[in-house]
Amino acid sequence: MTVGAGVRVLVVLLVRHRRLIAAVPAALAGLLTLTVPPDLTAFSAAGDLLLHGHLAEVYAGVWNQAGPAQLLISRLLTIGGAPSPITVAVVDAFLVVAAMWSCARFAPADATDAAGIVRREVVAGLLALLWVTAPLPWNGHPAELTIPALWALAIALARRSRHILAAAALALGVSIAPWAILGIPGLLAAPPPPTAPPPTAAPPPTAPPPTAAPPLTAAPPLTAAPPLTAAPPLTAAPPLTAAPPPTAAPPLTAAPPPTGAPPPTGAPPPTGARSAFPVRALFTGVLAAILGAGVYLPFALSGHFALFDLRWEVGPGTMPALLGLHEASWWLRAVQAVVAGTGVALVAWRMRADRLAIAAVPLVAGLLRVMTDPVAYPYYWYPVAVASLLLLARPAGRWPWAAAVALTAFAGAAAGLTVAAPVACLALMVIAHRRRHPAAASSSNPVTICAA
Repeated sequence: MTVGAGVRVLVVLLVRHRRLIAAVPAALAGLLTLTVPPDLTAFSAAGDLLLHGHLAEVYAGVWNQAGPAQLLISRLLTIGGAPSPITVAVVDAFLVVAAMWSCARFAPADATDAAGIVRREVVAGLLALLWVTAPLPWNGHPAELTIPALWALAIALARRSRHILAAAALALGVSIAPWAILGIPGLLAAPPPPTAPPPTAAPPPTAPPPTAAPPLTAAPPLTAAPPLTAAPPLTAAPPLTAAPPPTAAPPLTAAPPPTGAPPPTGAPPPTGARSAFPVRALFTGVLAAILGAGVYLPFALSGHFALFDLRWEVGPGTMPALLGLHEASWWLRAVQAVVAGTGVALVAWRMRADRLAIAAVPLVAGLLRVMTDPVAYPYYWYPVAVASLLLLARPAGRWPWAAAVALTAFAGAAAGLTVAAPVACLALMVIAHRRRHPAAASSSNPVTICAA
């Protein structure tokens, strides 16, 4: 075997087993991770109280800002004690392989460039390896990694007119962490699918009215036939003469092409579904908020509910610190929800019917949360990491811009740039969106945006 053939065989093996190869360093990073997730032990203890029915004690302390679902997940993760190095290694390897697999699973249906998909997988694997060395998700709240995935699932379900399931997915996110309410305005990115106009019935055929038959008349009387006469004698027939030679038929001339009837003019597209779309999104959002709030209601009615009594010291470099604030309460959290939720709604409305909105809107929600939050915990970036890797798996055609957004988010998390890095990521997304849809940049028609 020549050297060139050996290199080709090696490349084929590396490409074929790329996910397994990426899982090995991820598992090693997990084995070397010594960080115990903050709040995991306390969340697990609260989850144990919940399982034993002591609802009045679950939110008796102001420190507990997690949702009931996150408390149960934390209890599950701590069965037998803190997560072992083997568990951490398996989870890290799974996250890297899942990031690579999603690039092939969620690639557009018209994607035919297999080599491009492989390159995208490799980039996603490298970015996921960077995040697990952060270490994601063990330096934070592991359960909150599912929130951007639930946002994306809700948008996908709403686009298929499964609004109840979409509301349930959003409510599940709120039951994991209250800040997941920021994803509810993302429902504006899920307009109903376009419907064809109903066919118009052809007019019924009209038969001519029957005419009355004429009246019958009596037949004339019969007359006697004349007598028979003898036939004249036969005469010889004249001799036959040759027939004249046949003359050639004139050449055929092509018939003029038929003139087609003018194409039928279709009825204007129905506007009922489109006009009802914001109302339907509002209904689904309100239902999600009610279901999400209802999860906390038994705890609020059973005893001291101190979830809203916590006050945070504003972290340096955050947007509230730049505005001169030093302490944050839940009133500031409400303002944050309004500001970030409005931004999510505007982006979702602008990207409605764009197939990238399933990943782009959750990423925008995560970035706006980081940018407007009064504290700067590193694990606030982990939902952004999940959404950025999901965005990398979605775009058609040129995808390096999505990789640039994901890399910018990782650099911002590493440097603690809670304002500048989200702004840079959002700017990259706006530029990429305008380049992808130059004709629809100034149009608000969702059909035009989707077709671009």
